[in-house]
Amino acid sequence: MTSGSIPKLLFKFAIPIFFSNLLQGMYAFVDRIWLGRLLGRSGLAAISTSMPVFFIVIALAVGFAMSSTILISQYFGAKDHNNLKRSISTTYAFSIIAAIVLTILGLLLTTPLLKLVNTPPEAFLYAQSYMTIMFSGLIFIFAYNMFGAILRGLGDSKTPLYFVIIATVINMILDPLLIGGYWIFPKLGVAGAAYATIFAQAVAAILCYLYLKYQKHLIEVKFKTIRIHQDIIRKMFKLGLPTAFQYGAMSISSMFLMALVNSFGVTFAAGMSVAWQIEALIYMPGMALGSAIAAFAGQNVGAKRYDRVLGSFKWGIIYIYSILAFGISLCYIFAPQISSIFTNDQEVIAVSIDYIRLVSWTYFIYAIAQISNGIINGSGGTRFTMITSLVQLYIFRIPIAYILVYLFDFGQRGTYFAVLFTPWFAAIAGVYYVLSGKYKKHRLIEPSGEALPSNTEP
Repeated sequence: MTSGSIPKLLFKFAIPIFFSNLLQGMYAFVDRIWLGRLLGRSGLAAISTSMPVFFIVIALAVGFAMSSTILISQYFGAKDHNNLKRSISTTYAFSIIAAIVLTILGLLLTTPLLKLVNTPPEAFLYAQSYMTIMFSGLIFIFAYNMFGAILRGLGDSKTPLYFVIIATVINMILDPLLIGGYWIFPKLGVAGAAYATIFAQAVAAILCYLYLKYQKHLIEVKFKTIRIHQDIIRKMFKLGLPTAFQYGAMSISSMFLMALVNSFGVTFAAGMSVAWQIEALIYMPGMALGSAIAAFAGQNVGAKRYDRVLGSFKWGIIYIYSILAFGISLCYIFAPQISSIFTNDQEVIAVSIDYIRLVSWTYFIYAIAQISNGIINGSGGTRFTMITSLVQLYIFRIPIAYILVYLFDFGQRGTYFAVLFTPWFAAIAGVYYVLSGKYKKHRLIEPSGEALPSNTEP
């Protein structure tokens, strides 16, 4: 990615990431459809309450995956084969340890955290069973995402897509069978959605392992060589801890917001569950471009091709605004029809429509932050994006939501009026950091000139 047409490379690299994210997002999308249809408000509220709680425990994994992609992409761009292999080995070793520790931690914290976010009584047992099963299978979620992070750092976004397609199809087939108890399967309700997800992720992880083993890939898992290299893990923690802290802080803020949403009862919680799922679909192109630009920027910062980094910013904005103009218009106009996919409950649908139509225009501002943060993270500036994220959430979104609800008596709508004020700081700060060239100071490595083997994709 250090030479050639920037728009073509970005498009080529981002498309598989987008479809991979879309397919992974289909897990939650399909879960909500079947839970809403078969279990009603309680099922929808359970899944929306569970996700922030689940995500706070795996924030470390997300941060470490980001640090792996950044470091590997920079070593790949610098053609430093030795440190590239050492980085991959360290990623494997730490991922195994982290998965075990976080599984235990998650199982211990599930019930206290669900109580902390005011989980509606009608949804509590559903959410508890869902979380317990998800944490029990965390090793498979770690494994698949670890392979994906490494491959993206090497510039290969296609291979993870192939396996996520298989996993998504499995999940879509198992969801109705396990939730509703069709054919020979037991009726497990919300627990069925969790079992379907874990089984699908396990299949994807195993297939990734077998693919790398039999293709003799650069990142093939060789257990006898897996170890933590101290200099590499220090760099990964330097990069990953700010990102982990950022995602952890985001999850905590989501818990604060979820507690506020849940305080209005199960109907409002279910409606916000539907709205947030629609919102997640709108966000996906920006997330894909942000991930693509992080890897693109990492390789070009490693090669000192700063002109191409700025080119990726320009084309990222052009691409995302073109996509969002269509997606937001579609969701605004057809919000009732899209919301009704998940439920026939008109009160729940009304909440979803109200939210989407009020806040959807702010996604253009969020997109700017996603693109600029991709460049900053790819260059190694994860601390900066952590700070802007904390300010965005804890100075703006959460305080404003509580103030609007409790001091200005906005009621339920105060929980999402706060979204209108949230993205501006991160977007403005990110654009300044990129255009001023401050991201360059985060460069981590120096080119070694050592050629890489031919079985990696540029």
